[in-house]
Amino acid sequence: MTMSKLFGNELSKLNLPTTLTNMSLIGDRVRKHKVVRKHNLTPTPNKSDLVIASYPYLNKKESATVSIATAMKKYNLFANMKFRSNDKVALHTAQYMVAHRYVVSDQSRILNAMASGLGYSGNYHKLEEILKLRQEEEDNLTDNELKFLDYCSVALPYCSVTHNDKMSTTAVDMLLEGASLKEVMSFLVPHAPFYMHVKRQEVASYCVSALRLHYPPNSNIPEEYLLRDAKQLTDTVSQLFGICANAKSYVRSLQLTGDYRWNEELKRYKGRPLNKSQIRRRVNKVVRMLTLNDLEYWDKKRIARYGFADKDGTLDTENSIQLASDEYLELLMKQSLTDINDTVLTLPDNIGKELADNIKESAQQYHDRNLIDYAMDEGGVHGVADVKRFVPNHRIQKAIREITRRSSDTGVVPKKMYRLTTDRKVFNVKSTTLGGSLMIDFSGSMSWNEQDVREVIDLLPAANIAGYTGYGYKIDDCDGMIEVIAKDGKLNTKAIDNLYEHGYNSVDLDALKWLAEQPEPRIWISDQQVVGVGSDGSPRNLPLESRHEIAQYMIKNNIIPIKAKELVKGLAKQLARS
Repeated sequence: MTMSKLFGNELSKLNLPTTLTNMSLIGDRVRKHKVVRKHNLTPTPNKSDLVIASYPYLNKKESATVSIATAMKKYNLFANMKFRSNDKVALHTAQYMVAHRYVVSDQSRILNAMASGLGYSGNYHKLEEILKLRQEEEDNLTDNELKFLDYCSVALPYCSVTHNDKMSTTAVDMLLEGASLKEVMSFLVPHAPFYMHVKRQEVASYCVSALRLHYPPNSNIPEEYLLRDAKQLTDTVSQLFGICANAKSYVRSLQLTGDYRWNEELKRYKGRPLNKSQIRRRVNKVVRMLTLNDLEYWDKKRIARYGFADKDGTLDTENSIQLASDEYLELLMKQSLTDINDTVLTLPDNIGKELADNIKESAQQYHDRNLIDYAMDEGGVHGVADVKRFVPNHRIQKAIREITRRSSDTGVVPKKMYRLTTDRKVFNVKSTTLGGSLMIDFSGSMSWNEQDVREVIDLLPAANIAGYTGYGYKIDDCDGMIEVIAKDGKLNTKAIDNLYEHGYNSVDLDALKWLAEQPEPRIWISDQQVVGVGSDGSPRNLPLESRHEIAQYMIKNNIIPIKAKELVKGLAKQLARS
């Protein structure tokens, strides 16, 4: 009699709970078991109850049979075994998962025996494929072949799409309500034996809606924070689902035999069944995985980065999630992000409207994305820059000409009579062209090369141009350097090569301080992705207050941030024509 036949009559009616008799005598008594169908695998006070989950497909006889067989195996394995775990739900779930591994193993042995009886020795999966193919071709199968197929279903039922989505959204709601990581995991644990999957796009969309309700009214959270928070929540829920999947994968790969010993009667090595201590250790391993006490190194690192880290950056599962926007909201409450005396950046008056709008839009976009964006591994401070002495080795002839003489329609002695019939600027007058000042971020994310710098110098030969870069370590107690490339019509051709030797930011604030001392307009060629340093000079993300300090300094000194090369060169062309 197959297992599916054993409970066929009771399950065909689906009148659960159903009382089943365990025919194995325990202490000279016949144990009676009540099948309790619940929405999850949380245990009941009565240890002899066979708790099965009322997931979809339970109305199918095969899935219900596997669930009850697993519950029965769980009772037989662990009824008289003691465990120290205080988490009864995690222990119950771990036992259920290990019991199902035994059921699958038992089922495999029976199926292999049935396959051999039908003339297919070895792996029964091959026979299963053949018989299913014959069914599709409407070939008549024998009763034994039908029984074999009927017995092949050993998988636990899947969570329904609706139930799976509900778990995801509930986990998000719990995180936003301040539940700890362990509390959210405890909610998911009873579902661990069953297949669960996070639909990232749908969960992320739900997170955006939930966050809009979560933020304080009129807080005006920047879009970049909203998207970062949504990703942070989605990643956290996905990671927790993944931990459940890892526990299930561990159980699926369990070896159910101990050491192999030579069997004289069979003339071969035969594995011994696991003893109670070995089974207990495997169950305890699953319990630790489900309670976040036995995670892989990278799982710990990822969850800590998602906002569950203490001051040392190690995993903290007892507290609620720290969202990317939390620090921003805290500073907003102190009005530190809005108290800049209503000062705003201003572009030169002679810049065209279209170019000006493009510069403003791009600058604001990068400002929201990078300058005030949140990073999990903070702890950096502003780096100290070594301002290299300007040693020019070349004269910019075009700059000298424009600095010393300029055409005008007023003067004393006419020198350019050929212009009398055009613009009437026949006089030479001493004047300085509008060049301004540029500070170029030479970090790896900017990719400015020598040709780009040369183009700007050709357009603005009288401009003061410098670059900066971070070392990534300490050199003479400095974390980076500032090199002047061009100033007062003179050029240091070696400066650009020197700046290429390194590739970090690290000294953004010192670079802006140098720029603030130069003539306007002051252009900061950067994506505003500012970075600090650790105690050893290595790059470290700056806390929000330090990044806000850079934002305030930039606005206070009217330093215009531009990233795109075409915008920088477009601005230079218009400044050159003014």
